[in-house]
Amino acid sequence: MAKPATVTPMGIWGLVYASWAIYLSAWDIQQQRLPNHATLPAAVVVGVWRAVQDPAYLVPGIAWFALYAILAMLMPGGVGGGDLKLAPTLGWILGPLGFQTVLLAIVVASLLSLLLGIAYRCSGQRGSAGIPHGPGMLLGAALAYGFSAHGF
Repeated sequence: MAKPATVTPMGIWGLVYASWAIYLSAWDIQQQRLPNHATLPAAVVVGVWRAVQDPAYLVPGIAWFALYAILAMLMPGGVGGGDLKLAPTLGWILGPLGFQTVLLAIVVASLLSLLLGIAYRCSGQRGSAGIPHGPGMLLGAALAYGFSAHGF
């Protein structure tokens, strides 16, 4: 007889993250922006949570934000305000896993956005509209978390 499935706190947080990521990704693809009503409260909650756990966990999120802020200044239109608001939250989520996990998430996010851009170009969609980077960031963070925390 099969054992009944158990619900773990990590499983619940995974479902919360997945729901949030799907919502933000769909919004970013449709509206070409990430909404304040979903990014800012998450930043406050996750930032306070990590600061209470260990203030050092805030450093990766601040670093991701700083990197994107520099890119936004160097390449206007390349990194949007929503991406800037999302970066620290994702960095804080990944913070306990170390800087290497955050760097992996940034690289994977960039590659995913590049692939999305190629797909749009090949399909003739988007025209002059920008490529949404939020979905790549959210999926990149999830994949980096899975790889670093679980080895897959």
